[in-house]
Amino acid sequence: MLDELLLLYPDEGELYTFAAELLIDMDEEDEAIEMLNEIKEDDPVYLQAQLLLADLYQMQSLDEVAEQKLLNAVKKAPDEPIISYGLGEFYLSRGDYGKSIPYLKKAVHSGETIPDVYLELTLAEAYSATGQFEDALHYYQRGVKKI
Repeated sequence: MLDELLLLYPDEGELYTFAAELLIDMDEEDEAIEMLNEIKEDDPVYLQAQLLLADLYQMQSLDEVAEQKLLNAVKKAPDEPIISYGLGEFYLSRGDYGKSIPYLKKAVHSGETIPDVYLELTLAEAYSATGQFEDALHYYQRGVKKI
């Protein structure tokens, strides 16, 4: 049925992201990547697709490709907190703590919240890992208040 909808509405990016998420759930990551790559840059769900692609490529240990997807998303929407957080979290997971700080800081200072994510605590972790303990303590204190 989803295939029929995709044929009827080939320009509906939301259908492609939905199909990709189903494929991911079925452990068919390569097919999900193909589906997400069909989404055009002017589609409203393009940024979401880039984040999903970055996750998929990172799961496949293709960190350079994942980073490029995230950098493209940041270039397209530099003020979007979820994208800043995504790139910051990506660098944090790779141990590039110094690179993660500006993106995490931007996400924190946006004032937005991300469900199930404590931005301040993530930023504090990055500061702590770089030895900037005073900055880390400040964000740990802010983060603990939000728990």
